[in-house]
Amino acid sequence: MRREAPLRCVHLPINTVMLCLCLVAAAAFAGACSGGGGGGAGRTRETALRIVHGSIDAAPVTVRIGDVFLQKAAYAEVTSYVPVVPGPAVVTVERANAPGDIVAQLNIDFRPETEYSLFVVGETRHNDFGVTVIEEPVVRPASGIARLQLLNALPDSAAVKLQGTGFTVGPTGFSASSGFVEVPGGVQPVTVAYDNGRVIGQIELQLEDRGEATVVVSGSGDLRLNFTRVYYDLD
Repeated sequence: MRREAPLRCVHLPINTVMLCLCLVAAAAFAGACSGGGGGGAGRTRETALRIVHGSIDAAPVTVRIGDVFLQKAAYAEVTSYVPVVPGPAVVTVERANAPGDIVAQLNIDFRPETEYSLFVVGETRHNDFGVTVIEEPVVRPASGIARLQLLNALPDSAAVKLQGTGFTVGPTGFSASSGFVEVPGGVQPVTVAYDNGRVIGQIELQLEDRGEATVVVSGSGDLRLNFTRVYYDLD
């Protein structure tokens, strides 16, 4: 089961065009509240794949292996993990509203007990839209500990980081992941900032004991739109 935190929208300009863009993006975030993170009665250890869609102006995408459809995601959606067979495979990412319009074809050698995120990033209007493969070995932390990961989908930005009480996650460059970091569970106030210290915003994480949280920073650099969203995976 996956929980998702409320939308955070910061650094917004006040003119009407930017406000409309913000509202459109916010509506997309609000639509990201369906789905789950797998799981049930204990941490799953299956090899699995999910989509993290962080491209603010890109169409929804679908993912398939061969002719087998796996998932579909729009901007700001993080899908459930779908089990896949370990071993080499060709993963095809297409625009959902234009079947056959291939965004990426990825050769992935799926490892046992490893989860994978297809991280959709960039802006189509800048011709830098693409997909990054993030490998996430399945690990269950000790009691009292949670795992926290930062994904940076904010184009034209410096590296970003999370700063909490006694821990820092990142800095993480564009289209990359910090990897999961073990942090104390419970309620954790966290600052989202650029590597130079300039603050993007503050969030409050509800880190479940032995659970996982993924923080995604996305938006548009030149439009000065920054969004931070938290996705919890409790399985």
